[in-house]
Amino acid sequence: MGVRRDPKNPNRKEKIFGFNAVIATAVELTLGIELPVACITIAGNSREGNQYIPLKKQIAKYQGRTSKIELADAKYDELHNYEFSRAHGAIPIIDYNVRNEKVNLPALKQRGYDQNGWPYAPCGALTRPNGFDFASQRANFSCRRQCLETSNPDIKKFADHCRHWINYQGFSTHMSNKQFPRLITEVIRGTPRHKELKADLAAQFPIRHFGGLRGAVLDCLFSKFFTLRSSVVINCLPPSR
Repeated sequence: MGVRRDPKNPNRKEKIFGFNAVIATAVELTLGIELPVACITIAGNSREGNQYIPLKKQIAKYQGRTSKIELADAKYDELHNYEFSRAHGAIPIIDYNVRNEKVNLPALKQRGYDQNGWPYAPCGALTRPNGFDFASQRANFSCRRQCLETSNPDIKKFADHCRHWINYQGFSTHMSNKQFPRLITEVIRGTPRHKELKADLAAQFPIRHFGGLRGAVLDCLFSKFFTLRSSVVINCLPPSR
């Protein structure tokens, strides 16, 4: 029996009975073959976010492979996990944990960007991604002159004297992952590609069972090792009798 903070509500504590088994598996996407390649067992009240790096080191040591894209849920949204992934040439795509941030619309507009890290233009319109610049390590955004098609009277009024209107893309700006290492990722949050990767994880890996254990899944994509990815089973408890 143990106690830990509720992953969905950091202000609440929850009781844990049992243990967590973190199991990594390599998956051949075309054939749908899934094989376990690494495992870590921890106490039920341990912080799962701290097991990300040990697991990846175990895979590298015994499998001799590294990831190119790493998908994980919000439990692994820790700065050191992003730093480790990027230092080893991988792209971390980890669900963002808002923690105590205010994410209502007035608060987002006041800070200048939404929950995906997309900035607001001076007129108040939400900008759109224009790709990630790997050389500068920043995501590019522009308003794409939404004022031409919007029905928002405030944006239309602002457009009458907007100095960015003459530009082909309108207002342009960027968000650096050096300044926002958790929020801004190389595959920009909220884009079709980002949604595709997350949806593929959910579709390919529903709740799995390993030796009577049950849990959710964390996913990593491998390159130069067929077409492989690893999944991690977390929050595992003995099956109810």
